Amino acid sequence: MTDNLKKIILILAILVLIMGVILIVLLTKQRSELEGQDEVLEEVEIPSEIDESEISKKISIVNSENEFFTMQNILENYLLYIKAENVDAVYNMLDENYIKQNNIDNTNVITQMKSKINSYDDSFELKQAYYRDSTNTAIYYLYGTIAKNNNIQDFYTKIYLDRSNNAYSIFLINKEQYEQYISENLKEDTTKEILQNQYNKFKMTTLSQEEIANKYFNDYIYLAASNSQKAYELLQEDYKKSKFQTIDKYKKYLEERKDVIDSLNTKGIKTVDDFNSIEEYTSYINNLILKGIRQYKFENTNNGKQCICIDSYDNYYIFNITSPMQYTVILDTYTIDLPEFTEQYNNSTNEKKVQLNISKFFAAINNSDYEYAYSKLDETYKQNNFATLESFENYIKQNFFEQNKVSVGNAQKQNDIYLYDATIEDASGKNNNKITKTFVMQLKEGTDFVMSFSAN
Repeated sequence: MTDNLKKIILILAILVLIMGVILIVLLTKQRSELEGQDEVLEEVEIPSEIDESEISKKISIVNSENEFFTMQNILENYLLYIKAENVDAVYNMLDENYIKQNNIDNTNVITQMKSKINSYDDSFELKQAYYRDSTNTAIYYLYGTIAKNNNIQDFYTKIYLDRSNNAYSIFLINKEQYEQYISENLKEDTTKEILQNQYNKFKMTTLSQEEIANKYFNDYIYLAASNSQKAYELLQEDYKKSKFQTIDKYKKYLEERKDVIDSLNTKGIKTVDDFNSIEEYTSYINNLILKGIRQYKFENTNNGKQCICIDSYDNYYIFNITSPMQYTVILDTYTIDLPEFTEQYNNSTNEKKVQLNISKFFAAINNSDYEYAYSKLDETYKQNNFATLESFENYIKQNFFEQNKVSVGNAQKQNDIYLYDATIEDASGKNNNKITKTFVMQLKEGTDFVMSFSAN
């Protein structure tokens, strides 16, 4: 072996040794890094199960109409059992803790309940509903009103719902307790077990959109018929300021529309007990004409949703809903410019705009809003035919129906003036006569217009 070959072999051996050392170092480092990762993973705390007490602290408003009216149905049934003095039902629907705290038994349960609910007459309305949720138990905090002969009593309760047993129990509370619960100032036991019996089985109510629309409509109509102050408070603020600056003006509006409101008030139907004889009651029923919603539509808004209802007389009711039965209402589409109706108007042809304005004019008359209708008359026409608002109002009352239904026929255009023939019928169906009028209209800026009609 030559010296050169020996040198080459030595160099190769050294290189192999160096590479081996490097490989060992790299493997050692990789193992160390992997072991370090294992240590980090072991140190990461695995989230524990959700803390039941944290869930139970959360109070939320009930946003589902089905859930809301399920609670109303439970309480309606309970109040009916009290009225019927059904001891077993009333006792078995009560919460066991409430029974213990108030020393209730089968001999005194009806007396105790009637001492707290002394004005029930088949009319209960749930107004607010909050809930506290947990894994197996939900607690509902409920505020409603009980009515009898137009006297209204506030009613506050809790309902415990045991999902495992599909059962509920009722716990009566007062206003102060209710306010403390919904502001989360009172603690609650959310591990409650409720045994099911024949009276406390839980079943969720499922309502159609039409049924929900009727809930809002009937609620407002009932208050308009029985409690003008409460109904006035439900009016949307801007609308109220524009149309009914005082409650006296609103009361006058209700009085002028009393027959219409009574015909829409399904909750106000009298019973045989309200009459001196069965003959009087029979006569009342035979002459009873009930109307209701002809059309409805729901739309989502930034603050909740909107329900637009049109009754049998073509009157509008626009409910702005923030949560079930929490709403404000607007009673026409012309007093203030509503975005959805302004958009429809702006996207219409001039001919369609004229028809919409004629409908507004008659909507105002049907609402006894003679000021609005009078303000839309052409100034010269007004001076020649109705120099005062009073004369115009008298003419309308003598020549039109209380509730008018208008259909527009032949149309002509003369420069910027539109002429329309219209047929007016009695929307209530009481009168079969028809009125024909020719309407003359000029469109102005935005949604404004002036008009006249044949007054002979």
